[in-house]
Amino acid sequence: MLYGSRGLLALEIKRSATVKPSDTKALREFKKDYPEAFCFLLYGGTQALFLGDIRVVPIREGLRDLSEILLGESRREDHKKC
Repeated sequence: MLYGSRGLLALEIKRSATVKPSDTKALREFKKDYPEAFCFLLYGGTQALFLGDIRVVPIREGLRDLSEILLGESRREDHKKC
């Protein structure tokens, strides 16, 4: 969990190459207490997607774009508030 100029940010990392809704349980629980949080799940797969309001991003892409995620300086449409 991080807090800065962008607000509250929650990141979780999973090594698995696949992701399913149950993998977002901890982030969903966090989101109940902090609905304003930006939530990201980085995983070992290759496709970026949303699971509910959790942004799921491949680890390589997430690490490459980490400054954009942390600072909210996205030049791309795919980093949205969850």
